[in-house]
Amino acid sequence: MVDYDQGGHPQRTSRVDLGASVGWAECPYRSLLSIGMAGTYRVDAAINLVTVDTASLVVLILPTAQMSLAGPLAQPRLWLGPSIQIVDAGGFAGSFPITIQPISGAESIMGQAQIQINTNYGGLILMPISAQRTWVTVT
Repeated sequence: MVDYDQGGHPQRTSRVDLGASVGWAECPYRSLLSIGMAGTYRVDAAINLVTVDTASLVVLILPTAQMSLAGPLAQPRLWLGPSIQIVDAGGFAGSFPITIQPISGAESIMGQAQIQINTNYGGLILMPISAQRTWVTVT
């Protein structure tokens, strides 16, 4: 895996056919954000797996659920509706819940302003629904 932008998050990609109008695009295969300290973290749109392993409070701010108005040719990766998996890898969420918030008040997560993972070793898979400007759980 190559860290093209030197941001500390190397990306492994695979080619995905986005249909006749867009064609083939390089899309992230698995991009990991590993959290080991308390704090508030913004999840980049390129991240699709977040692991939390800390006995302290963590707040995650999701990327926007709304797709670019410029269309799929401008940002083809984001038009795949990438899901984000969030996992309590350390088993501390029962005592230190992981709070997940949308990027702005105009968006929601299943109609709520925020949700929490509060089960040890718990996790969620969230998928954006652009038309409703919301995130929904897949499992």
